[in-house]
Amino acid sequence: FGLAGWLKSAATVTVFAVESTPGSGVASVEYRIGDGPFQPYTGSVAIASEGVTQVTARATDRNGNVRTSTQTVSIDTSAPRTTVGLSGTPGLAGWFTSPVTVALAGVDNTPGSGVGLVEYSVNDGAFNTYTAPFVVASPGATRITARSRDRAGNVQTVPTPAAIMIHASQPVVGVPGSAGSR
Repeated sequence: FGLAGWLKSAATVTVFAVESTPGSGVASVEYRIGDGPFQPYTGSVAIASEGVTQVTARATDRNGNVRTSTQTVSIDTSAPRTTVGLSGTPGLAGWFTSPVTVALAGVDNTPGSGVGLVEYSVNDGAFNTYTAPFVVASPGATRITARSRDRAGNVQTVPTPAAIMIHASQPVVGVPGSAGSR
């Protein structure tokens, strides 16, 4: 089972009909997937497609009374992924010459459950919850690792890494020569 009513694997739907008061008895039990046609129920039905699927059961008694019941099956088996956006003043060979703003975004496949959480770590430290873009200003190399979790509880298994290299200091220029003029 996943979170928020979502399943992380295929589902098996079982339909049963019981006449609650003495009467004529159940004559037929049928089911349909989505808006498809009703078909006779002969055993459990597997639902494997990702997204939200409606399953409707219909029972008819021998007097012709009909009762229906609809259930929703929500399946999300795919983990989301994370994109990392970097903005700053680019230098040469992938280096930045200014502080870098890091923006993260989680993306879940349609028809997934939607992104529930985006997290990041700096230089392989503990993961923090991402709430807004943040700035990296430390000179040298900084490693940002980002991952997302969807509302069903699927976690990105291969986090997205980004290397930020900042070299913002100006070179020192000196003129060799005399100690003064004569």
